[in-house]
Amino acid sequence: RELKQQRIKADVALRTQNEELVKINRELDSFVYSVSHNLRAPLMSVLGLLNIVKKEDEENSNRYVHYFNMMQQSIMKLDDTLKEILDYSRNARNELQLAVVDIQALLDDGFERLKYLEGSDQLRKQVNITSDCELVSDAGRLNIILNNLISNAIKYRDENKECFLRINVSITVTHATIIFEDNGIGISNEFQEKVFNMFFRATEKSEGAGLGLYIVKEAIDKLGGTIEMKSTFGQGTQFTMRIINHKSF
Repeated sequence: RELKQQRIKADVALRTQNEELVKINRELDSFVYSVSHNLRAPLMSVLGLLNIVKKEDEENSNRYVHYFNMMQQSIMKLDDTLKEILDYSRNARNELQLAVVDIQALLDDGFERLKYLEGSDQLRKQVNITSDCELVSDAGRLNIILNNLISNAIKYRDENKECFLRINVSITVTHATIIFEDNGIGISNEFQEKVFNMFFRATEKSEGAGLGLYIVKEAIDKLGGTIEMKSTFGQGTQFTMRIINHKSF
């Protein structure tokens, strides 16, 4: 009888600890999201003011353009980090929000959002979508995935050749297959097993916190999908994603 009471007490204590842990994790997620979101607003204001001053300097002597560019790059790196933290928080804390998804619209939105990145206008983008039916998935998570991969194709382009990004999407009643292929700088064999690790940064070009592809993998896991990467250093990279089409459920 005494042993039974001890077990009951232990179960109650364990349940209480688990509830406290869930509460702490929820509050931490909320804190990270709130702080990251609130920091981005003034950061964008500073970036806007910097662009105005840059234009005024260009109209005069270009005396400070080098320093303005350095400041702009630093601000954009910080913004990349904050965006990664926000994406991580959204993916971790939000339940699946299933609805009909317009992949073309998501891609167009991604290209528009990321056109400010240096080299975006140098990347030739080709999109091909074939569909047997509508795609039902989580638009928010797909947006995170697509934006990260578009951003990578721009940032890690090979400046010594004409750059392209080919995106092929095939939608069936059960699945959607999304393939991103570029002819950028590629990834060395020694780093390929680590690209989906948290905080991993493969090159000196890497910006942000090194969460991008980790978040992509986590978001795809939430969608019940898979992602594979093939890359040849100096030639380019291909990502193949396969996610569930919830229209069949």
